[in-house]
Amino acid sequence: MSKPNKSRLRIETLRKTLIEASPEIEFSVGGEDFSLPSVELWPDEALELMPSGEGQPDVRSIVAIARIVLGADYERFKRAGGRAMDLFLVIGAVAEDQGVTPGE
Repeated sequence: MSKPNKSRLRIETLRKTLIEASPEIEFSVGGEDFSLPSVELWPDEALELMPSGEGQPDVRSIVAIARIVLGADYERFKRAGGRAMDLFLVIGAVAEDQGVTPGE
């Protein structure tokens, strides 16, 4: 139950703030441009497949994550020469540039 005079948080508003603070990650492969949403905005289906910090991820999970986060662009990404692991290279490069490790 909410307290009097306390505004209710709206998920849509919180997401909008996150989207504005975390622009898409842009990259190219084979002369084609692509973008990834910030990991915080990935759908649950992709997050469920993310490896825990305890071991190596299942290769099939990495491919499934790439399909989910790239959506309709996945086949174009593959035709351009992209591989699912390339997305993790991109994420790692962005994290390193920001001075954090993936998952922080």
